[in-house]
Amino acid sequence: GPVAYRAGGTEPTVTDVALVLGYLDPSGFLDGDMTIDADAARAAVAAKLAEPLGVDVTRAAASVFQVLLARTVGALREITVERALDPREFALLAFGGAGPLLAPMLAREMGIATTIVPQVPAAFSAFGMLMSDLEYEFATTVLRPLSDETLAGLEEAFAELEGQGEEVLSAQGVKPEDRTLIRRLDVRYHGQEHSLGIDLVPGDTAATVLDRFSRQHEARYGHAMPEPGQILTLRVRAVGRLSKPGLRELPPAGSAVPEPIGERPAFDVASGETVAFPVYARAALGAGHEVSGPAIVEEGTSTTVIFGDQQLTVDRYGQLVITGGQA
Repeated sequence: GPVAYRAGGTEPTVTDVALVLGYLDPSGFLDGDMTIDADAARAAVAAKLAEPLGVDVTRAAASVFQVLLARTVGALREITVERALDPREFALLAFGGAGPLLAPMLAREMGIATTIVPQVPAAFSAFGMLMSDLEYEFATTVLRPLSDETLAGLEEAFAELEGQGEEVLSAQGVKPEDRTLIRRLDVRYHGQEHSLGIDLVPGDTAATVLDRFSRQHEARYGHAMPEPGQILTLRVRAVGRLSKPGLRELPPAGSAVPEPIGERPAFDVASGETVAFPVYARAALGAGHEVSGPAIVEEGTSTTVIFGDQQLTVDRYGQLVITGGQA
């Protein structure tokens, strides 16, 4: 792990670099429950990066984030620009312990106007579990040509899969009115190796299924082909709808933004300089409060870093909404 953990790690990690750049408070890590060694992190960055490269420690540490951002931007472009989506039309959701630290940098690099940090971001995946339905999938391989005759002959196989779905949802205590069964076909062009999943809806014909498949194929791979279709697999997705918690609204903040709980020097990617960052406790920020960067917002298991050309607003659900900034 990170050198700062003093658990045997010798190579500097992103956590070590964040300590060197001032983004993390070594005395407040995990709300002070875990002691980490910022001096050890700095020494590792100096020995492993700065000295071999012939640069100062701050520049070496900042370069690590530049490389990390370049790799992340490349990955995001693969799932946006290459699918004809403009990332600037979306908001960036920052969760996990490190997401709120990295996302404002990433948003600047990609020209994304809004970054959202939900409440308790380190537990966001657990919240996602509470917002999910039960889903089970049942499948059987058929390998038949996509034709109206084939579709007409699939009813018995689909009915058997749906029976399995009803059985498992019943065993989970899902009421009949909360169950949904979705029929799906894995379709490919004749002779292809890969397939795409296509939902089957009442009234579908072989022509409508092939048209939907071809449009999805073009969106995914950039082209469609004048070839007949082939059904590879039948699937039934059994969905059991569950009750979900709502987002709790906060009352409007009745006072001005609270005073910072401290201040520390940190590297501002907007100016390329180490400057003073006021530090705020997230629990003290209320709905409607606004903070201009540079600033750091701390909570027990996560740290949000706002740079000099960015602004933060707390929305009615207590989420941190970060805007502005352009690399």
